[in-house]
Amino acid sequence: MANLGGRPTTYNESYIAKALEYLETYKELGHTVPSVVGYCWFAGVAKSTVYDWCKKEENKGFSDTISAINEMQELDLINDSLTGKVNHQISKLLLAGHGYTDKVEQDIKSSDGSMTPRTMSDFYAEAKKD
Repeated sequence: MANLGGRPTTYNESYIAKALEYLETYKELGHTVPSVVGYCWFAGVAKSTVYDWCKKEENKGFSDTISAINEMQELDLINDSLTGKVNHQISKLLLAGHGYTDKVEQDIKSSDGSMTPRTMSDFYAEAKKD
């Protein structure tokens, strides 16, 4: 596929192998959990470039490998949080990026309906009556 503008891409299949190598060695590199930014440092590529590569359909294999880094991060955070190996506040912050939350939702209604919360529609309906 031709590059329609800007600098030519430096992407090639070797970056998939480099990402897999990073997944196998991140602990030896001193990383508690794998991360995309850790991979970027390891591969010598800017994070914005990695995410640009992931957006291209022809780089699906690379995108899947980057997803594997994020999934391994999620798994490590869960396991290491449960065993106390990782600071729980940092773990909570990072897991939020994976869709986890500690938000509690409460439905405040009484059984007889006397304390049912009012909506904006209720207020508009009353205003039209007046």
